[in-house]
Amino acid sequence: MEKLVIENSIIINAVAPKIWDFLVNPEQTKKYMFGCKTVSDWKVGSLLL
Repeated sequence: MEKLVIENSIIINAVAPKIWDFLVNPEQTKKYMFGCKTVSDWKVGSLLL
């Protein structure tokens, strides 16, 4: 069976710190993840909570 690979890219007109905040800040992630908040300390090797 052949693997299905989907790739996509977008250009975001914003500075890196603002994008990072949008990706890791629980108050931001709930806006685009159907109400879900991220729970992490964002350190390599950390366990999921």
